[in-house]
Amino acid sequence: SASLTVNGTETLYGTFEDALTAAQEQGGTLTLLANCQTPNTNEPFDISGNYTLDLNGFTLTGRLYLSETSTSLTVKDSGTNGKIQATGSWSPLWVYGGDVTIESGTLATQRDNAQALVFGDNDACKTLTITGGSFETGYVQIGRTGGTTVITGGAFHDLRVNGDSKRVTLSGGTFDTVKRYNGGTIAPTDLLADGYTFVDRGTGAEVSTSQAAALTNVKVVSKKTANASASLT
Repeated sequence: SASLTVNGTETLYGTFEDALTAAQEQGGTLTLLANCQTPNTNEPFDISGNYTLDLNGFTLTGRLYLSETSTSLTVKDSGTNGKIQATGSWSPLWVYGGDVTIESGTLATQRDNAQALVFGDNDACKTLTITGGSFETGYVQIGRTGGTTVITGGAFHDLRVNGDSKRVTLSGGTFDTVKRYNGGTIAPTDLLADGYTFVDRGTGAEVSTSQAAALTNVKVVSKKTANASASLT
């Protein structure tokens, strides 16, 4: 149900757990070959390591987490509609440490008010990089006490940022909602990379950056793009 490719050599494994154990020992790319689930989808399951998880168009169901000793995980989907699917009110991925890169694939919650991804709750968290992927159910919670988050793309239902964090940089992505979930107030300019701005996804009009961060139906684009859209309008 999964394979591991290390230095161009692919090895097949009958279960996701066996492939994961090998990936944790050897690195490489762990590729799903069928829909998989953790032994008990209601219990936390540690997928820490230094490897790439390729969903390959399949679904991995479970309550996954990265421990404080995790090093570097990359999640991608080389197929179509690959996802990590949580059950109940759990999160599909909770990060307690290490570096994480999400290039593609979906992190899906069963309930709308659950966390799709949690990062930055402690100092063991290093860098979260999101270049793509979908978080269209639940909410992504980042930046409480540790770690740096860089978002250059991706489709988000709800991004929640701790107001005392100055460790979040946005230069892309679409967002149904951007809001503060704790801490001090945030101006949108606190979240944006230099030269970028929030615009309305419907009209392309630049959104005021004077208000506290509670934005709806926005995307992040370069100011040059926003100005060109305004001029065209």
